[in-house]
Amino acid sequence: MKKRNATIDLMKFVFALIIVLFHASANLKLGFRFFVNGRLAVEFFFIVSGYLMVRSAMKEPTAQDDVFGTANRQILHKIKGLFPDYLIAWAISFAITSTGMRDSAVDVIKRFLSGVFEFLFMTSAGFDESARVNNVTWFLSAMILAMALLLPVFLKNRRFYLKWLAPVGSVFLYGFLVKTWKYPFTSSIAWNGFVTKGTLRAVAGMLLGAVAYSLSEQLKKVRFSTFSRVLLTAVEAGGYLFFIYYVYGHDHSSFDIALVFWAAVSVMLSFSGCTYSGDILSGLHLDGACTWLGIFSLDLYLSHAAWVKHWLLLFPSLSGMKSLVLFLAASFGTALAVYILSAVIRKNGSAISGKMKKIFLAEDL
Repeated sequence: MKKRNATIDLMKFVFALIIVLFHASANLKLGFRFFVNGRLAVEFFFIVSGYLMVRSAMKEPTAQDDVFGTANRQILHKIKGLFPDYLIAWAISFAITSTGMRDSAVDVIKRFLSGVFEFLFMTSAGFDESARVNNVTWFLSAMILAMALLLPVFLKNRRFYLKWLAPVGSVFLYGFLVKTWKYPFTSSIAWNGFVTKGTLRAVAGMLLGAVAYSLSEQLKKVRFSTFSRVLLTAVEAGGYLFFIYYVYGHDHSSFDIALVFWAAVSVMLSFSGCTYSGDILSGLHLDGACTWLGIFSLDLYLSHAAWVKHWLLLFPSLSGMKSLVLFLAASFGTALAVYILSAVIRKNGSAISGKMKKIFLAEDL
């Protein structure tokens, strides 16, 4: 089993929870607001995805005869890792949406057939976002589309990608986002005539993640003193803590872009191994818990959106803290169900696959 980064896994859960709380604060009748700029937490996941994409692709041979074939294989591997969680969460979201919207039989059929855009991760390409039953799938769509654009370039010339395209491209794209929309992180579906804002955010964030990869690899070669490691740990933790503090009580502003770049610094330090954060979590025997939280964060992210979108339709009389507690219970309960069902399917994957083949494929004569 590949070794996971406990700090990154812990922060995955923290940032996923921030997104859940941001959506709750913005959509439920609570009477108060918190994590008013929680949408910015999505950029953390784009940066981490860009780092991991490069780390995985670095294992491929330098000389590539079939760049696009290798890229397709890497992307399919990424998509495979999202299943069956993605499908189970979508099915539950479909049921919640149809119930909340009080769909007729025809509406149910139309909604199901329109789901092809979500199944194929196409929504962030500009396809009908109103047909989504799980609004947060735009992030996964944007990530896959960004990988489809960036991976072939990396596999063709990794030096060009890491030394030039990643640093220059991330700066130019973030600058374009700021000048085009002023607040580049407030929407995922905004359209500039060619591409959605969400896809541009994904490409820019994943390029920034590649920069974090290059810098972390350089840091791994340095033997830091105890004092230096303590200082770097403070920078890493301070970056995360200030990010959380800022998005809690400060709405979107021109400072957001600076906060994203500082988040990339914390991610870079977490992956570099030159801080004490990993040692602290290991010393407290929290590695396993952090790993589980990192895995569970995907299910939580996928499981809350349909609830928050239709909560007021399903439970119009609920408000305040009671509404928030029940919403969180529903979201975490759904996420746990998705996690358990997915684990069962993975464990019995071979048996299930064999039964499906017997049902749908003719036996050899």
